[in-house]
Amino acid sequence: MGLGDIADSIESNGKVIVITSLVMLVFFIIVSTIVFFMSVKTADQVLVPNIEGEKFEDAVLKLQVKELYPRLQLRFSDNTEDAGTVLEQSPPAGTIVKAGKRITVTVSSGAVLDRVENYVGKTLSEVQQHFASLFTSGRKQLISIKEPIMYKSSSIPAGTILEQNPAPDTKISEGVFIEFIVSKGPENEKVSVPNMEGLKLDDIYSAIAQNKISFVIKAEVNSSLDAPVVVSQSQPADSSIDAYSQIELGMQFPDSTEKMVYGVYSPALPRYPYPVKVTVDAVYPDGKRKELISFNHQGGKCSIPYGLPQGTVLVLTVLNKQVQMFEVKQ
Repeated sequence: MGLGDIADSIESNGKVIVITSLVMLVFFIIVSTIVFFMSVKTADQVLVPNIEGEKFEDAVLKLQVKELYPRLQLRFSDNTEDAGTVLEQSPPAGTIVKAGKRITVTVSSGAVLDRVENYVGKTLSEVQQHFASLFTSGRKQLISIKEPIMYKSSSIPAGTILEQNPAPDTKISEGVFIEFIVSKGPENEKVSVPNMEGLKLDDIYSAIAQNKISFVIKAEVNSSLDAPVVVSQSQPADSSIDAYSQIELGMQFPDSTEKMVYGVYSPALPRYPYPVKVTVDAVYPDGKRKELISFNHQGGKCSIPYGLPQGTVLVLTVLNKQVQMFEVKQ
């Protein structure tokens, strides 16, 4: 057979050759793909173990046996004994996962407070606020202040904790009550009466804040005035009286207008075992808030003179707790 015959044979069978080549190519690709995936080792499927309640070190060992790894999260708990214990895990026990997966493990940092602190020298209100911040809603109260609180006269400032039981560094178990003896200030303390006559509002606020005296205000209108002023006082200046005794001030106020209102805010406070911090804020009609006055008061009748825009709201706070609101209006 000559070369011409061979060429004619190839030309006549060209389609068959092309189809055969394509089939072989596809077959080769399929076989190669199967071989490739068979050669790639897939990750083993493992069962997540139950590690809740385990010590963290033991939990890690259990995970490592399954070729699993921890992703650590810390959280305070209500139990003083469970520091380092696994509280939660995710995914939960019994879940089937691939080896090498990270398991979220929540571990207890212990109780937020495990020993009694030293509270002597701190004020009772500071300790109450401290406990409130530690034991927020949903968190178990591990330590509480025993009521009624005992008070005694002392040269130490009123409201200061003098003694405590249990002692500092005592280990806390569930339901601990701590007893405090608190200073109610010096017994029969004497103070000098300031000269209040002629004072206007800002100076009155300063005098109330600086003096251990309970001022009760008797008000009257004087249309000729353009600002409130003290015109009399029931005790003469420089006389000596018991601390937190009441003194009556006679004050005259201008006529109120549609925009500006003058008057006296007179809340009745409960009696306290020692003078406590009282604050009055003014919330103006535009929403701005400003402290009007802050002073110590032992309870009973309280008088705060004011000259404020109509619609201002006075907010009374005792020991940093809001107890009353009053709207300024004619």
